[in-house]
Amino acid sequence: MRKTLFVLAWLIPTVLWILAMTHWRRGIIKRQPAGSAAWFWLRAFGIPETERNRARLLVGASAAGITMVTVGICLALLLGSE
Repeated sequence: MRKTLFVLAWLIPTVLWILAMTHWRRGIIKRQPAGSAAWFWLRAFGIPETERNRARLLVGASAAGITMVTVGICLALLLGSE
């Protein structure tokens, strides 16, 4: 039962992040106004503030989220005690 919950805790966010990176990408980008967090991080990293860079930042953040959740769940499954 515990392993099933861990797999679901990995699967659901991963599917949502992949959908955000592919099918929902345009809608998510349109909902990010000029003063949003994406624009803040572009300025913080010294990256030119363009639509393309904003989209790349959001896709990169999604990929980083997928990676962190995957590693965390794998570690919990491998190192966790029952």
